[in-house]
Order: sequence, then C-alpha cells, then structure tokens
Amino acid sequence: MAPESHAVWSSVGKGIGPLELNRIGVAYADQSVWLLVDAGVTIGGLAFAAQGLGLGISLKKNLEVRGCLRGLSLEYDRDPVRIAAGVLLQEPPAGYHLLLTGLAEVVTPQLSVAAVASYAERDDGGVSLAVFGKVGGLHIGTPVIELTGLAGGFGYNSRIAVPELAAVEDFPLIAGITDDKRFPVGQGSVEVLKAMRDVITPEPGSMWFAAGAQFTAFEFIDGSLLAVLQAGDDFTLSVLGIVGAQFPKKHPYAKAALELRAVYRRSTGELSFAGQFTRDSYVLDPSCRIEGGFAYATWVDPSPHQGDFVVSFGGYHPSFVRPGHYPDIKRVGLHWAVSDAVSIRGEGYAALTPWSFMLGGRLDVDFHAGPLSAWLHAQCDALIQWSPFHFELDVGIRVGFALDVGLGTIRGELGVDLSLWGPPTGGIATVHVPVLGDVHIRFGEGRGSRPDRLTWPEFVAGPLHGGQLQVLPLTGVRPPAPDAKNQARPWKASQSGFVLATRSPMPFSAHSRQPGRARGNGVDVRPLGWEGVSVTHALTVRGPRPSTKPIDLVKAGWDARPTTEQVPTSVWGEPLQDTGTRPPAPQGAGTICAQTGMRLTVPPPRATGPLKQIAAEETLSFEKVVFTHGEDALVPQHTRPVGPTTGRPGTVRQAIRDTMATPETTERRDQLRQALAAAGVLPATAHRGTPADFPDRVWSYVLDDPLSAVP
Repeated sequence: MAPESHAVWSSVGKGIGPLELNRIGVAYADQSVWLLVDAGVTIGGLAFAAQGLGLGISLKKNLEVRGCLRGLSLEYDRDPVRIAAGVLLQEPPAGYHLLLTGLAEVVTPQLSVAAVASYAERDDGGVSLAVFGKVGGLHIGTPVIELTGLAGGFGYNSRIAVPELAAVEDFPLIAGITDDKRFPVGQGSVEVLKAMRDVITPEPGSMWFAAGAQFTAFEFIDGSLLAVLQAGDDFTLSVLGIVGAQFPKKHPYAKAALELRAVYRRSTGELSFAGQFTRDSYVLDPSCRIEGGFAYATWVDPSPHQGDFVVSFGGYHPSFVRPGHYPDIKRVGLHWAVSDAVSIRGEGYAALTPWSFMLGGRLDVDFHAGPLSAWLHAQCDALIQWSPFHFELDVGIRVGFALDVGLGTIRGELGVDLSLWGPPTGGIATVHVPVLGDVHIRFGEGRGSRPDRLTWPEFVAGPLHGGQLQVLPLTGVRPPAPDAKNQARPWKASQSGFVLATRSPMPFSAHSRQPGRARGNGVDVRPLGWEGVSVTHALTVRGPRPSTKPIDLVKAGWDARPTTEQVPTSVWGEPLQDTGTRPPAPQGAGTICAQTGMRLTVPPPRATGPLKQIAAEETLSFEKVVFTHGEDALVPQHTRPVGPTTGRPGTVRQAIRDTMATPETTERRDQLRQALAAAGVLPATAHRGTPADFPDRVWSYVLDDPLSAVP
C-alpha cells in the first residue's frame, strides 16, 4: 500500500477534457520517494476514478520503481439508471496486514440493489469477512402495510459498531447506502467505503447476523428497522430504526420522525428501549421544531444494578442526580421562532424509578424589538418519593419587560413562586413586586421536618404488601395434583438432584444452616428508621416425624447458599436522619444488593451396607481368555471348569419358601410396605394379600426349580 499517511497533499480540482485531477501529493517512506494523485476520467457518462495512484522510486542502489493503487471506482449515472462499483485498500488495524472493502450498487426506477463487503487477513493467518446488502423498490403487502425494502448481512470474525441513540439517524446501515442525504454516495463509491470503515470492523472470535426491512403504513408512515445479533466474547441483540410520519403528504402541517434503539447485552445485563425525535421533526411550521426523547431501561443478572429500572419521557427532575447507568434523555418540547421578534420554547418531562416519580415542564415566551424586551416564564416541577412518602412541588410564573432608554435600562417584573413540601405539609410563596421587591409568605411546617416514620403494621401492609416467605422447588420434583379437598399434597422429590429455593419479602442480615448458628451483617429499613438491625433467615430440615431432631445441613453435605437481588433503597436504604434539613433528593443507585433467599441442594445418594461391596464396573467388563499357543492363537484352551457344578435337585423352591416364611423376613417386608405406602409409591398390586401370603406363591412365580450348586 502506498504510504498515504506520510504524504503531503495539495488540492487541484481542475479538469482537462475528460480528465479531472483532484489532488496531488508526495511522500517519503521505506527509503522511497512517492508521487501520488487522485484523479478520474469521464467518457459518455461512464466515470473511472482512482485514489492513491502513484509511482515510487527507491533511493537504494538499484533505483527500483514501484507502482501503487489504493482505490478504484466505476460509476455510470444517467437518469433513470445509476450503476456504481468500487474497491478500496484501507489501512489495516493492529494485528492485520490486509483490509479490503468493496461496494456495488444498481438503481433503476423499479428496483435498487446495493451491497458492501469487507475482507481482512490477520498476521497469524486468520481471516475476517463481512457482507451487507439492501434491496429497495419493492411493493409487497397491502395498502395498509406495504414492504418496500429488505436488508441483511453477516460477518465472520467481524463486528458491527452499534450506534448510540443520537447517532441512529446517520447510521449507514439504517440511513441507506444509496441515500445521498445520509451517506456520501454523491462523492463516489470510494468515499462510501471510507465511511463504512468504522461501522464494520474485524474482530477475532465474533460473528454477526443482520436483517431489516423498510415499510410504509397507512400511506403516511414510513419506517426502517434493522435487527443485529452479535455473538462471541459477548452476546448482543440490537434493534435499530427510524419511524416517521407527515400529515398531510403534500404541504404537511406536521412531520415527526423517531430514532429507535433497543438493546440487550449479556455481559452488562442491560435491557433498554429508547427513542428520540430526529432533527427535521416539526409541527405547524418547519420553524417550530419538536425535540426530546424517551427511554425504558432495566438490568438483569450479571449487572450490579440487577432489579433496577427507569422509565423516562424527557429526562428527570432538576434536582435528581442521574446515576451513571441511567440513560441521558433530552427534554421533550418544541422551539418555535415565530418571527424575528417572538420566540416560544416549551418542554416537559416525566420519569419513574423504583423509589420516586417526577413530573414537570417549562414555558418561555420572549419578545425582542429594538430597545424593548418582554418575557413570560412559567415552570412546574414535582417530585414524589415513597417509603417514606415525601413530595416536593415548585410552581412559578413571571412576566417582565426591559426598555433601553440610552442612559440606562428600565426593568420591571411581576411574578409569584410557590414551593410546597410534605408530610408534614408546609410551604413558602414568594411574590415578586416591582419597586417593592420580593415578599415571602410562609405557612405550615418548616422544610427541615422529617416525614413521620411508619409503624410495623403500616410497613407490613405498605412496602411489604403483606408478603410471606416463599419456598419453591426448582429441579428434581414433580408438582402433585391437588386432592379432592383442593389441598396440595407433599412434593414428590427425587433423591438425587432435588433443589429448592426460598425467598423472603424482607432482606436478611444472617442465615443459619446449622441449629443455633447464624452469621451476617445488619439490615437498614428506611420507613421504620431502623439501622443495622439483625434479621436471620434460618433453614431447618427434619425427618418425616415431627419429633425428629433438625438435620445439621453442613455435616450432612447439603449445599445451602444465600441468593441476592436488587432491592429499592427507598425501603432498604439508610434511614433519613432528623438533622433539621430537607430530605435528600434522589441520587445514586435506586437499588442495593441484598440477601433475600436461600438455595438448597440435596446431596446425592450414598451407598451403605452390603452395597459397598459391589465390584467396580471395570472388573466385570471383560474376561481374560487363556490360549494354548500364545496370545496370537485363535482357539482357546479347553479345560474343565473349576468350582462347584450346577444342577436341579428339586428342592430349591422349597428352600426359598422356607426362607421367606421366617418371622424376621415377614416383619421386614411389612415395614417396607408401610414405608412405601407412607411415601405414596406402593404399587397397586402390593395391596393383594399380606406378607405372610407371599412365600406360598413361589410356585406361581418360579415355574421350574432354579439351578443351584451341587456338591
């Protein structure tokens, strides 16, 4: 590749007949002097263009002459047909020695097809490949919803850089590689490939698949959506799009388009959906711009913010300190330059988090004409927190003017601001009067009063919602059907692989797996004003009889470990202290990690008694054969078997019957029947007869006398 990064360029931009010289450059690299040009030639609507075309002369003794070419494009553009193709050899990233990109495009009145591709080679021999294409001009569907285009692609050892919400509108794979307004197609295929460099990049071990569509709905809604699945060291599923509408279609009074972005990322546990108005959205008049956006986000395992969530339209309360993992959303509103003298700006917001709700807006009307200025400013901000309940409301309106009289400015303003808070309820009203200044009127309780704390019954009925401890089987159990009285029967659990989980409505500071033993830290309960209280979650397992002593789970080998989840700080955060100051505005994380349950796994069964004497499988899996003529002989040695011989003396069944009829055997069989019946697994056929009847049935079960050893 020619050393363009070391070149000094000079723009030319002149043509001689069909030849056009864009720029010329010189460079020195690898002990060679290079002369480079970007030039093109156009003949009858067919244009050829070259980038980085040049010659290099080595300054070594042999004065070797070398050529180079970085990019080449071919374009034909005569209405109504456009055909373009190009290849570009780009500077490879670290660890790669080759990066080649290409583009092809065909546009006709009925159909358009465009595709880009990327190929890279690593220094260790690995390759990267990516292809993405779009087809437009389709008419599939009904007048209500019509599919107008399709898109798709894949990448091997490659990745797509998913844009942030504000960049979706200009994202090449959404905006379209044939849209001059969003993408530099008009500057040539080579410029398109340069723009794609940061969109599709090589990345070892990663793969991606993309599929998208363009559509129209109800004849005035246009949309473009693209889904991208990426897998490798991380798993990411993204949906990007733009959906817009204008009404009416001709000479519209309103035009609005939304950038959309939905993302699930496994490594961070992020699940979010957001949107915002594009730059060219307006109502009533193109000068009346609408702006702002919305977002919903939540976090799942393995995120440290698991359980937290936020829903926002237009952002947050002015005193809200946005946590770093919350999306940053612009205010929803409009900005209208009505004339050179009058401008109107309005905005609003609403947001919900695990511990608060906020709502507000602002309206500014300004007038400027020569030395005279006038204004109207109104605002409202409301914030509600719960557990404990607290609210803040700030409302204000001001009307004023200013007149420049040369020797000075005459200014006047009339307005009122009202602030309310509670409980306990209080507030202050401030009246702004020209000449007299501000007049403050206070009422109710002071702002430093702390909200009343809840009692335990109020806390159980409120934040706890009357919740109770839950015990849930996870694996190794088959849920039983209710009996005739609609009462659930005991679980039928497997002796191996049975796992159950507990969940407490209240976090706990300590857990106990052994009788009388617990460990852990304290729990804070904000609504009750408790700090560092001890809450113990004890697991007790007993045998089938109530009188059985509790099992020591540690000694018995049961795997019992606590489980955690994110809980709201409004309930389980540090109590608000009575320090004579207002309750703090929401800030930081809205949730904290706390222990809320246990996961219990039954140990696998262990062999006891005579079962321990069973021979290992490998000792029973083969039998050594002795050959008469060495290991290679095929005929085994015929020798008389060693040991007792077998026969049918005719007394074996009688011996079995006598053994089964002993009192000890009858008692053990009766105990076995009782245990199986208590567990609900006694076979139906076992109800026929009693253990004393079994010995006499030997002749029915065993039709012939079994073989036995003959002395």
